[in-house]
Amino acid sequence: MDSIIKLLIEFEGIIGAILGSVATLITTELLKSRGKIRLYLRDFIGVYQTYRDVGAGRSGKTDDDFYGYKMKYSFEVYNGTDLSRIMRGFRVVFYNGDKAVFSETPKNEETRRYSQHFSSIDEMEILNIYPREIQVLKHSLYISEEDLDKIEDSTKIVMTYYNEKDKQKSLILSDEKVTKKDYKPK
Repeated sequence: MDSIIKLLIEFEGIIGAILGSVATLITTELLKSRGKIRLYLRDFIGVYQTYRDVGAGRSGKTDDDFYGYKMKYSFEVYNGTDLSRIMRGFRVVFYNGDKAVFSETPKNEETRRYSQHFSSIDEMEILNIYPREIQVLKHSLYISEEDLDKIEDSTKIVMTYYNEKDKQKSLILSDEKVTKKDYKPK
């Protein structure tokens, strides 16, 4: 027992330096990961469109029949940590009360491309957010005539995503009722 104590006394400085370095590394990593991703909704527009609004015609449909529901929104993403973070698996979910009634992946407006009379937009897939960085994201979604009955009378619209820890997070886009009854022709 005395030999162990003598050995510890002889290497006291080295053991202290090692323990100090380990404690510093652990503390530094904990401080780097402090903070979180914050989302700030900038704007949201959701409107029904009729065949007259989009200038389309279809046999058996009148100009006042509903063609679809157009939605655009933008929000800011701030990474308050000293580590890169990711957002993935974006979805826009329509709720009627607490029940999800419709869900779809939003489009990333930054990828919109025009070609003659046609435009295309990629789905929002993955976002990497660098430390202490803020980004503005612009998304859109178009719900076609076939799915309008699913979103009718929805009471809340939420954007969801998964973070790097595979936890689902959300941002409320609108808590106003979605209904054709409020449609006002242009």
